[in-house]
Order: sequence, then C-alpha cells, then structure tokens
Amino acid sequence: MGREGGSDRRGVTRRRTLTGVGAGVAAGLAGCVGGLSGVDDSGGSGGSNGSGGSGESSGSVTMWNAYFDDPEYQPTLDWVRNQLNQQDITLQAESFSYDDMNQKFLTGGRSGTPDALNGELEQYSEYARAGLIEPIGDRAEQLPYYDRYVDSMMEALTYDGELWGLPVIGGGRVLFYRKDILEKYGQDPPETASELKRIAEMITKNEQGMNGFHITTQKGEIRVFQEYVSHLLQMSPDIYTQSNGNWSLEPSAETLGQVFKSYYADLFAEQGPSAISPDVRGAGWESNDIGYLQGNQAMIECGNWLLGLVTDAPSEATANDVLDNTGAVLLPHIEGAENPDGTYLAVNSLLMNSASENKDAAWETMSTISSPEGVKRAGEGAIKFNTPPPIEGIESGIDNPDLEALNESGETGVPLAYVNWGPVAQALYSEVQQVVYNRKSAMQAGEDLHGKWSDLTSEFEN
Repeated sequence: MGREGGSDRRGVTRRRTLTGVGAGVAAGLAGCVGGLSGVDDSGGSGGSNGSGGSGESSGSVTMWNAYFDDPEYQPTLDWVRNQLNQQDITLQAESFSYDDMNQKFLTGGRSGTPDALNGELEQYSEYARAGLIEPIGDRAEQLPYYDRYVDSMMEALTYDGELWGLPVIGGGRVLFYRKDILEKYGQDPPETASELKRIAEMITKNEQGMNGFHITTQKGEIRVFQEYVSHLLQMSPDIYTQSNGNWSLEPSAETLGQVFKSYYADLFAEQGPSAISPDVRGAGWESNDIGYLQGNQAMIECGNWLLGLVTDAPSEATANDVLDNTGAVLLPHIEGAENPDGTYLAVNSLLMNSASENKDAAWETMSTISSPEGVKRAGEGAIKFNTPPPIEGIESGIDNPDLEALNESGETGVPLAYVNWGPVAQALYSEVQQVVYNRKSAMQAGEDLHGKWSDLTSEFEN
C-alpha cells in the first residue's frame, strides 16, 4: 500500500500519489465504486477462491458482530447472506455487545466458535498473544482491492509483523461545534487549545444553560482515556515504543502535564471565567454526546457515532436541529505540537478464530462484509458504517462539507502500540479526577502519571 500525500488541516482534502496500484483499482479510485473492470468488488472468491485457502468454501459459519442486530444494517446483512448462499455457505449471525463478545471469546474461543468475529482496536493484540486469532495477511494480499484499504487502519491491525483483521469501520476524534453559536459570536472554530479556551469561556458566560465546551471526566469511563490520549498523540506521536525487547514511555512528564493543563485545569475554573461549568465535573459520555444533541454544549470531542444517536436523544426534533447546525474540524492542539492533526484512531475490524474448523468459509464471510460493495451498502444504510470509509474509492456517507473532517480523521488517526492499555487507562483516571477537582496541579499530575506509566513498562510483554 504505497500512498503518499500532504494534508491541509482546514481544507480537509488530501492529495495522494498511488504506487503499485493496477489500472482497475485506479479507475475505482477515480469514482467507479459500483464495480471495477475485471475486479470483483463483492469480496470472496469472485469465481475463483480469493481466500488463499483450499478453494472449497462451503458449510455453516458463525460470526459474532456487535451491529448484526442494528436495523440499519439489516439490508446489508441480507445481501451478505445472499452472496454466501451462492457459495453454499450458511451464515449464523449472532450479535453481542463488545464487552460481552470480548469476554465470551476470551473464555470460549478455543472451542472453534465463532469462526469469525468483529472487535475493537484494544483487543487485537490480546487475542493475538493468546493465539486466539489467525493472521490473515497471505489471504488479504490476494484480494484485488487489497491496496485500497486505508493505510492508517491497516497499520493499526498489524501486530508482530502480521495482519490480523480487515477494517470495516474506523475513524478518529473530531471537534463538533455549533455553527450558529460560533457565528453569533463572530468566531471561527478553534485550531489551538488557547483559542478553544477563549471561545468556550465566551459562550459559557453568555449562553444560559450551555457549556462552551465539554469533555468526559467520569472515573473509569473509557472515553476519558481516548480523549486525553488524542491530545497526547498530537504532542507525541508515540506513547510507548519498543527497542531490543524493552518498552519505554516516550512523552515527558512536562508533556503529560501540558495536556492536563490545556484541556482540564484551564477549562474547569472554579473562580473567574470558566470554559466548562464545574457542575459537569465527573460527567460521562451521555452528558457529552446526548447533551450536545440536546443543546447543552456548544463544542464537544466525539466520533462518527454522534450522527447515529438522534433516536437516543430525549427530543429527536432538537437533536436534528442541532445536527443541522453542526460543523466539525480536527481537534484543537497545543501550540507547537509535533503532530497537530493527530487523534486516537478507532478501528473496528473482522477477525478469524484460529480454532475455526471452516476457515475458508470464515474468510469468505469476512472478505464479503469488508469488500468495497459490502462497505458501500452498509454506508447506504447509515453513514455511521462508512464514515470515513475503510477503503479508498468508496464515497463517504458525508455529503455535508462542514462535516468532512470526519473523513480526514481516518487518515490522521494514530494507532496505539500493542500493549495492555487497561492499567494505563486506570492510572490516568485518578489523575484526571485530581486535576478537575482542583486537588492537584496539572504539572504535578503529569509528574505522577509519568511515574505510573513508566512503571507499567515492566509488565508489558515483549
């Protein structure tokens, strides 16, 4: 996958030079999404076995997937079943929450069920180290559209020199903002942390019942980790690195403290102007996401799923009005940040159970769902399923230029190192609490977190 290019932060468009891509794929990148000349866009074998397996893909295959029960995905699931039925493959589709699916697979995956599943980025290395999933690089390289998968997402799915999954949904965090509110005060969306503070203070002071900005601070809430890490990745593109079998923490204590100061301490002011009301300290994702859709926040950090939460809001009418007045830009960064466009990269992918007794059929299922046609159909059902698209040449569900940053975040997102992030997140939660409740200075929290995160390197597996 040889892609090169530059990125203009505000313009969002990205120029790419593609190398090693055949004429058929190049035509697809020019916009021929529905079908490429000589290329089967539906995945699977396309008339010959494209899986790298025996060529005898048939029988029953069980897949666990968190969105198989989503009504908006049902037309795509019906299409997948039809494609597989033509190859004498019967799909047993089962849906679980990610937490339940993770626990069930860790405890029972060696039984051979499911044959394939979908999972989140933080789980892949744990599965791979436990020998629960099968590397799929040799199979994937035979797909005629292999070179079209987005680089950042494929890199996120590569561990220990092996590719472990096919991406289906991904993207990074962006700053959603109320266009009407910022226009009212004559402000452009903020590019830097200092601009974010200034604009948010102005709105919080003058808009009754509205926070100029909101960030998640509930102890134990995974969003706290993801939001903090997004800004840390702007300052230090690598958090942990490995050399000669040893792990080390890259950002300094000062850098960790700067993130605490710019996005927590400076924004939750108990005296004087405040960008965020102290009343929402300790708030979780519902206060952030649903609160934004109900008009309680002027700016939040979130991902593409916000666009699918309208039906979860107390007032759908209000939520739709808010989205009609919403824009998105890449996250504001601290001045002088090394990687100002960086963000936490979320990647949802399809994985193969190493204990499956029908790996060829499992592969046909995975490659059909994650094929250009599969991704395209899913996106037609709901834009949350292909914004940004994991495959080049697929049109994003976003047709509003004010939300185009959602697509850009898939390119600027940074995959995390393959370590056990659970203890890392736990160490962060307590420090965030100390800072937002004014029990510890931001820089002291940076010092303390640096010590905790450094100590954890001895527990990481080589």
